[in-house]
This record gives sequence, C-alpha cells and structure tokens, in this order.
Amino acid sequence: MIPSCGMLTDAPSVDHEQWIALRQEANYYRAQHARAVEREARLAEEVTRLTAALRRRDVEVAEKDSQIEALKAKVAWLQQRLFGRSSERTGAPATDSCGQGEGPAAGTTAEVPDGSVSPRKRGQQEGVPGHGRRCRSGLPCVRREHDVPGGLPCCPRCARPYRPFGGESSDQVEWEVRLVRCVHERKRYVRDCECGDVPGVITAPGPAKLIPKGMFGISFWVRILLEKYLFQRPIHRVLSVLELEGLDVSQGTITEGLRRIGELLRPVYIPGSWSAAAGRCAGRWTRPGGASSSRSKTRPATAGGCGW
Repeated sequence: MIPSCGMLTDAPSVDHEQWIALRQEANYYRAQHARAVEREARLAEEVTRLTAALRRRDVEVAEKDSQIEALKAKVAWLQQRLFGRSSERTGAPATDSCGQGEGPAAGTTAEVPDGSVSPRKRGQQEGVPGHGRRCRSGLPCVRREHDVPGGLPCCPRCARPYRPFGGESSDQVEWEVRLVRCVHERKRYVRDCECGDVPGVITAPGPAKLIPKGMFGISFWVRILLEKYLFQRPIHRVLSVLELEGLDVSQGTITEGLRRIGELLRPVYIPGSWSAAAGRCAGRWTRPGGASSSRSKTRPATAGGCGW
C-alpha cells in the first residue's frame, strides 16, 4: 500500500543551499579520513623499520658486551702474569747438611713472631737452590797461572818447602779490544844456477788486501763498516775509540777508503735481489767531496742536485 503524498510532507524540508553545504562537509571528512589512513600506514612502516633497527642494535650491543668481557678476562690474565704471584717454583722445605728442615717452604707464607702471616716476597727465595752460573764454554779460553806471592812457600818452623798439591780454577770473563800491527815478512829466493830465461829472484806473494797498497787489512775495514752502518756510529767517534787504543788515523783516510769500497760493491748491484742492499749502501758511502762522517744518511748525487 503506497503512502500518500501527505505523509511525505511531514519530514523536514532541506533547501538547496543546505544540501550543498552538507555534501562539501562529507567530502572534506572523507578526504581527512583518507589522509589519516595513509599517515597511519606510513607510521606503521616506520615502526617496523625502527623495530628491526633496534633488534640489530641489540645484537651488536650483545656482541660488544661479549668482546668486552673477553678483553677484561685477558687483561686480568695478563695482570696476573705480570704482577701476580708465581707458583711455578714451590720448592721443598730448606734443609741443612744433616737433612733437618729449617724455615718455611718456598712459595708459601711465613709466620712472623707476632703470629701474623706475611706473604712470600718476590724474586729468589731464601733456601731455594738457584740455577747456578751460566756456562761460557763457547768463548775462547786463555789460561793464566797465579802463584803464591814470594815463590815456593816454606814451613815457618823447619823451613821445609811445600810440595805441589794440584790447583784451583775459576772462570772470569774479560773484554779485550786490541789493535795489532801485523808485519808480513815475505821470503825471497835467489837463483843459484846458471840457467837463463828464468827469474833471478822469487818473492813470496803478500797477503790479500781490500784496497791495493793500503795500510789497513780486511778485518779493519770490516770493523769500520760494522761500526758505521750496523751500530750507527759517526766516523769521528770511531776515530776517538781508535785513538784511545793508540792508533791515530785521519778522517780523510777513512772516508777515502769507504769511497773505494763503495766502488767495489757497485758491480754486484742487481735490482730486485739481496745484492741491491749492498748497492744502496755503496750509494750512501759516496757523495761529492767524499763520504759522510755524520749520522745522517747519504745518497748519490742526482741530476740537478747533490747528495745529502
């Protein structure tokens, strides 16, 4: 049954302007809702990203904490080894010649008269046998005899001389630095026949020399090279040491010898091999005006410049 038109007229009437305003408000709130939904999605993505970053950071912090704990344990172990007490040697109680014990055992605590306990001191403990003196059998041995002052001793009552009764030896390390003047005497032989076309006099060959007709031997130049390039001593200090030993040498003689030795080392220079070091040393020994006698390193002169 269709209602009559009179029943429809009972609803409130809306004019056209109000209808347009309501439509605008509906569109505005619909757009605000869409922007809110989009903002919520972006925030949800940001929360997800930050949560993942926080989890990664927690994992990194846990790893760092484990590393810190390991380093702390290592530092404590090193401090214990360096500054802590050592229990490596815990010798038995000290005994006398009869086997009776005397004193506390090494590596333990000692009781003082007042009843308290004092910690063990560091270092060699009293009553503990040491390792003894080190054997120096690798050094050359020079034996020197020492006799009783005044010659053979005699009995102060009957004047009868004492008889030898072995000896007692003890080792002592001495440091001797000697400069020797070695005289080479070459034997000569003269012909004692009437044969011709043979040498009249034959002389034994002389010793090999690093520098022809030089006054210093090979061992001398080896020592000079070690002093200058291994021990980094300036030439004037080396000359001072030689002067203390009784040898007066001019600095020009040494620098000229080093220059000539550098020329001997140049032919063995091969790039990329061990002999390249020798060639570089030879370059350091030469410069315009002679070899350097100071501690500063030298190098060969280059085009447009000079060595230093």
